[in-house]
Amino acid sequence: MKRDMELIREIMLAVQYRTDLTPKPLTLEGHDEVVVGRHIEMLSARASSKGRRPDGSTRPMRLFS
Repeated sequence: MKRDMELIREIMLAVQYRTDLTPKPLTLEGHDEVVVGRHIEMLSARASSKGRRPDGSTRPMRLFS
C-alpha cells in the first residue's frame, strides 16, 4: 500500500487532539477503517525501526484494545 500523506496528516491531527488516553479505534470520516489502521501500522513500524516510540520510550506500543 502506498502512503497517503494527507491521511497521515489527518491521523496525526486526530491523535494530537484526543482528549483521553484510552486505547480505542481511530475512525476518520471519508476513510475506510482498514486503510486508516494500515497507515497507523506503517507509522508505528517507522517509529519502531528507529528504535523508539513517539514518546521516546522503547517499550512495545499498543495500537488497539
